Formats: sequence, C-alpha cells, structure tokens
Amino acid sequence: MKIDNSFWLFLMLVAVSWLALTLYDNNTAVNSDNDKLKQENIKQSAVIALQSFQFNRFNQIATTAYRNGIQADAKAQEKIIEYKTILKAESSCDSLVPQLVTDGLFEYTNELRARAMRSNSIDVN
Repeated sequence: MKIDNSFWLFLMLVAVSWLALTLYDNNTAVNSDNDKLKQENIKQSAVIALQSFQFNRFNQIATTAYRNGIQADAKAQEKIIEYKTILKAESSCDSLVPQLVTDGLFEYTNELRARAMRSNSIDVN
C-alpha cells in the first residue's frame, strides 16, 4: 500500500485548515476578552470619577461646617465678653441682673435652640 502525493497534500490541507481555525477561535476569544476588559475599565473609571467627586464634595462640606463652627464660637465669645463688660459696669451685686443682659441671654438661648432643632423630622426619635 503506497501513499501517493495527493494524500499527503490532503493531510497538509487538513492540518493547515485546523491551524487556521484554531487561530481564528483564539483571536475571537482574545477580542471578546479585550472588549469585556474595555467595558470593565469604562465602568471602573466612572466609579473612580464618582468617588473623587464625592470626596471633593465631602471636603467642601467639612470646610464649610468648620468655618460655621468657628463663626459660632466667635459669636459666643463676643456675647460672653459683652456680658462680662456689662456686669463689670454694674458694680453692685445686690441688684437684679440688668435688663440688657437678660434680653441678650434670652435671645442667645433661643438662637441655640433654633440651631439645635432640625428642620428634618425623619431622624427624630
């Protein structure tokens, strides 16, 4: 039994076809993986951008809250200094507290209560 050249040619053709088909499948799989990774990168970029925006916004809110706290402390110190000066001017301890001081304290108390009350009633127990 002698194998002629056409059989070897046929075997070579089958081998080359199999190799081409395998390379095509690998190329398709690589392209599919590449597309998935691109989509994943786009999603991760969106998440990172959102987190960066939220972090920046948090920093802005924290800075504003810090400034408001400093201003509130400064106002409280001003009131304390004002009350001390008024009480120093009134040298007698037997008299009632001056009307100006009581009005100021009453006003300051109302301001503190207003700041302590929340406008949002969801968190109230």
